[in-house]
Amino acid sequence: MKISDKTVAIVIFIVFGVLSLLFLSFFTRIKIMKGNESLIPPNDPALVAMKKMEKEFGNASQIMIIVKTNGIFKRKNSVPLYHLVQKLKEMKGVKSVQSIFDAANVKFSFLGLKYQFYFKKGIPTSTATKLLDSKLYTGNLVDPSGKVVSVIVYLKNGAKNVTSDIKKTLKRMLPSDMKYYLTGEDVVNAVMDSSIFILSLFYPPFLFGLMWLLYFLRLGNVMGAAIPPLLAALAAMWTYGMAGMIGFPLNVLTSMVGMFVIVVSSSYGLHFLDRYMFNRARMEHHAAVVRTIKEESIPVIMSALTTVVGFITFVFTGIEAFRTFGILVSTGVGISALFTIVLIPAITNFFDIHKRTIPTLKLKMKLTPRFNKFAIFATIALLVLSPIFIMRINVDSNEFGYFKYNSNVRRSAQIAKKYFGWVLPLYVMVGKKHPFTQEDSNKLEDFISQIEKIPHVSGVNSVLGVSKAFHIPLPILQTLSKDPRYASYFSEWFYKNTTRLFVKTPLTDTNGTVKVADDIKKIAKRFPHYDISVTSPALTYAAMNSSITKNQISTIIMAFFFILILLIITFRGFIPPLIASIPIILTVVFNFTLMGVFGVNLEVSTAIISSVLMGLVIDYSIHTISRYRMSKDIGKVVEEVGPVIVVNALGLIAGFATLLFAPLRLYMQIGGLLSLGIAIGAFLTIVFVIELLRLYDKRLKLRSHKQRK
Repeated sequence: MKISDKTVAIVIFIVFGVLSLLFLSFFTRIKIMKGNESLIPPNDPALVAMKKMEKEFGNASQIMIIVKTNGIFKRKNSVPLYHLVQKLKEMKGVKSVQSIFDAANVKFSFLGLKYQFYFKKGIPTSTATKLLDSKLYTGNLVDPSGKVVSVIVYLKNGAKNVTSDIKKTLKRMLPSDMKYYLTGEDVVNAVMDSSIFILSLFYPPFLFGLMWLLYFLRLGNVMGAAIPPLLAALAAMWTYGMAGMIGFPLNVLTSMVGMFVIVVSSSYGLHFLDRYMFNRARMEHHAAVVRTIKEESIPVIMSALTTVVGFITFVFTGIEAFRTFGILVSTGVGISALFTIVLIPAITNFFDIHKRTIPTLKLKMKLTPRFNKFAIFATIALLVLSPIFIMRINVDSNEFGYFKYNSNVRRSAQIAKKYFGWVLPLYVMVGKKHPFTQEDSNKLEDFISQIEKIPHVSGVNSVLGVSKAFHIPLPILQTLSKDPRYASYFSEWFYKNTTRLFVKTPLTDTNGTVKVADDIKKIAKRFPHYDISVTSPALTYAAMNSSITKNQISTIIMAFFFILILLIITFRGFIPPLIASIPIILTVVFNFTLMGVFGVNLEVSTAIISSVLMGLVIDYSIHTISRYRMSKDIGKVVEEVGPVIVVNALGLIAGFATLLFAPLRLYMQIGGLLSLGIAIGAFLTIVFVIELLRLYDKRLKLRSHKQRK
């Protein structure tokens, strides 16, 4: 008994539906990873040092709140701020809070410490203005004018949603004329997490609509145009479902998986449907499906495989987020290719998606030999000049550089730099085997004075500042740190026989911070009796940059090698694969050239672009050469494949260009570079591959003619 095509299609739909419901249930379990630890090699010394410091001194995460007033010594300003500080101290995720309301003139006697606070329940005392004479407080908790104050909030380990709670509290408790700004690692992470959420959930539906419009103009069928992006979106959902099932979290990279899967793999359905509609206009349904599967299965599979190669090479990097990103996108692309070959033929059994309801977008590709020669000459000229621009690429990352120039995060960082000279501190740990003595006090003072002379260091906060301000010897302060009555005041400075220094610097970029850290380490060698280490959130990114630099060339070479092997196996020869490879090589070179031209750094977000472009641009060569091998007619290749390449490229460009409106600047850079790279790749394919195929065709015909003679 022969099973009908519709029966097979129904079985496919049932299996597909059950699996979709299963993955949807896991999709809801996917988690967002806080911070950027997954972007850093796990054995990085700076990360290990940071974890060690947090284990000893507690969580290093802090939020700096800067409040502008017309005078903090005015009761109308100080009282609301005092009540705010008290509220902050009561918050669940807050470990401690430093503010001017803790500022006091401290005296030590045999009875212990005696405090004369400058504020009593937020009300300035008669001696409150003397606070500005203390270097311990001025420049740290209040600016020299007495109008701008900072409140430092230290967070508990595992604290959640503290930034959002603080923002709500500030809005509710501070008068409208008191402007406030938030900065710090936790603030950066909160905004990043919000952007990840938006990119993961809201961009894919928007991309679906955009892709549908472009495909509708090409295919002229409402439902037909919806099928490619719909299948790609479902592939993205399956991928996120698998991520939730396995336990892969969303981070700054993996949040883009859904968008990449939709934008990249929608083209498979477009190529398949475009060919099916062409065949269906000339034959009945079953024959058209069989013919289309025969013509498009290998190009779709090869396109998917080469794209997978572009992404899967990230598995060989030393960064967890890169590996996860490569695995998930490769999985999504493979699923989408499977959907194209299996589901589209099943759908055609029930819907007349071959009927065009509007005049389709017809693009006639007429590139004259003269134009091609000019294009090739111009490309070669740019290729010769490209090293000049590539040499200008800077390998660097900057957490604050991920944000738009007019963002609140950047504005707050600038305010912190302007009034207090720092945004993210460097932590210097100074330890010894025995308790500190008064002699150590003199040596540490010398060590700190040398650090303060380093360029871009605006000051050092240390327990010596407390010692000098209140004339309390360092050994006594260390002893008091072990007293439960005073432990909360000194826990930031001491852990057993180790003291922590806070080096203030306005730098937020990795390279600048590493230079300051290296200078501190050079100075530390002059004090061999101490065990001195330096760490900072910014320093942990240095290893990431180093890993990116090491892996960038090897990843590109590996991706190119695997793509070339796949092409040789598929086309069973060497000349067609070499022709197909030329556009991807040139696209990668011009991608780096554009980075040099626009001053885009090579870092975590831009490091993925070259391999991605290789996997995308090779698709155009594969479809072009596959059509040539079937028709042996260059004119038909240009006429049939050229318009599809253009429409597909426009879809990819439009899809990635939506990132130009993303909430983060790093996504804007990715979107801009990918859009330009795809435009360049499509153009180079149409010009170079077609022109080289024409020469290759002439050579084959000439050889055939000689053989006949």
